[in-house]
Parts: sequence; structure tokens; C-alpha cells
Amino acid sequence: MRKWISILFILSFMHVEAQDSLHVNAGKKIYGTFIYFSPDGLGNLFVVTKSGQLRKYNANMDSVGSYNELKQLGRLHSIASFNALKTGVFFSQYKTILVLDRFLREVNRIDLRKTQLYQVNAVGQSFDNKWWVFDEQDAKLKKIGDNGRAEMETADLRLLTGENISPTSIYDQQRNVFVYDPVKGLFIFDQLGAFKKKLALIGWNDLQPFGTGVIGVKAGKMLVYANEMFDAQEYMLPIELNGALKLGFTNEGCYALYKDCIVKYTWALK
Repeated sequence: MRKWISILFILSFMHVEAQDSLHVNAGKKIYGTFIYFSPDGLGNLFVVTKSGQLRKYNANMDSVGSYNELKQLGRLHSIASFNALKTGVFFSQYKTILVLDRFLREVNRIDLRKTQLYQVNAVGQSFDNKWWVFDEQDAKLKKIGDNGRAEMETADLRLLTGENISPTSIYDQQRNVFVYDPVKGLFIFDQLGAFKKKLALIGWNDLQPFGTGVIGVKAGKMLVYANEMFDAQEYMLPIELNGALKLGFTNEGCYALYKDCIVKYTWALK
């Protein structure tokens, strides 16, 4: 949670109320046609070009590595990059996790089909450098090792909640595991797989961990939910961010993807 304290401090210092606008300053840009990006916990940025190349940039937006063989695994679904030393690239079509080291060298491929995980559409990195997957076939959240075999699994979520979900993202943060289905809401587990609660956060885009909660975007607003809050807090996005195709928040501001570039923004005090 420590890296998010600066956002909370800035918002309080600015006396920003719900519905008020945030302000940002534009910083460095990376020009090109990109289809995806994901920041990690150390200020690095992973981007995927339209041609299928994965690139890594440091906090100064300098290129520090690339991987050129993404297309052979189909369309990329997500990147789990919160551990700067180990990055997981998930391809939903072929149910494969490509594991890269900090230099973007391939160290492993996990074919989930080999361990009978045929209906997985969300993958996240666990706090102990393993992988969370949600198996829609038996409605269970499972932790798997680098061999693809389940080392831990929850009870059937349909029995726990009465709902059959199809999550698009999983995050392990601050002793919580967040499983997000944009149609059904956010389902929270502890790191041992015990179900804690469901939050009716429907239709959020660019959702990612935020301290003990989550942050995301919906209808031109930045939404923040922390476990100690009863409701999500809403802040109008700056005009500069409204045209972005994707946003990724950091402790200093955010990254924004546009049709011809990625821009790094910092929060502005006004």
C-alpha cells in the first residue's frame, strides 16, 4: 500500500472532492502503434506493439529489452508484471503463460491444457511468485506452480456465492486476491484462498490493485475503492485522459495509451 500513499496525499492536499476534476502534467512519450501496456511495481513499463513485439521501458522511458515471438502464441490477453524479476504473459486462445525474466528472456512456458485447465480466461501472479488462475470449468480459483499443477484451490464459487462468473483479471495485493468479472463484480479472497466478500463494482475498465482495494475507470471518471471505504470514490478524469484507449495508474500519476503513442503523466497540484 505504501506506493499508493502519494496518490491519497495528493488528492487530500488538493482538496479534491468527488465529481471534481483531477489535473495532470504530461511527461515523456513513446511513439508508435501499441495494443497493450502494463506497468510493474518498480516503474518499468511493458508494451506490446501492433506487430507483436513486447518491449520493456524503464522509469525514464528508455527501452531496456524486447521479445519478438509473441505472435506464435496467438492474441495476448494480459501481462502479469508486478514482480519486476519475473513477468507472465498470458495467451487465452492457447491457454499458455509465457514466463520471461527481467531481461525478457524466455524461461518457461506453462501450457494449462496439459494439466486439464481448459477454461481459464484470467491469470495473475501470486505474492510467492506462482500463478493464480480461475478455472471456469469447476468455478474455482487455483494457485499453480511453474509446472502448471494446482497447489491450492478454493471451494466451488457457485456454492459460496450462488453465481457463475467469468473473470477477466486477477490480482494478488496486500494479502488479498482480487478476481474481477466486469458483469458480476469484484470477488475478494485471502491469500490462502478463503472467500471474503463480493463488491458490486460493475463495468469498470483498466481495473488494477490500489493498496488494500482497487482503482479503475468508468464513464470518464477515476474510481477508487479501498476496503475501509463504504463506497467507491469518484473523480472526474482530466480532459487529456478522456481520449485514452487504456490507462495504467502509478504512485506518481498514470500512463495513457493513444492511437500513436503512450504518454506518462504525473499528478499536478493546483
